[in-house]
Amino acid sequence: MANDPRTITVVPSRADADGDWSPTQGAAFTEFLNANTALSDDEKERLFQETVSIMNDCVPPEAADAVNTGLVIGYVQSGKTLSFTSLAAL
Repeated sequence: MANDPRTITVVPSRADADGDWSPTQGAAFTEFLNANTALSDDEKERLFQETVSIMNDCVPPEAADAVNTGLVIGYVQSGKTLSFTSLAAL
C-alpha cells in the first residue's frame, strides 16, 4: 500500500528551533513545474519561493489538532489558480 499513488503518507517535517517547519520540493511539485512550459526558469523559481512562503504559514502536517485560517484574494488573472495548484502540488 505504501507505493499506491493515492496514499498520502505524512513524514515528519523539519522544524527549526522555533518550531517553524520548512516544506521541501517533491516529485509532484517538480512534475508540476516541468508541465508549465510557459514559465521561464526565473518565474518557476519565484513560484517555488512564493509557494514555500505560503506553505510555511500553514500548519505542519503532523500537527493534527492545530488550525490556521487564511484568505487569498487577487485581481482577475493575477495567478490565484497557479498559486493554489502549486500549493497543492508542494
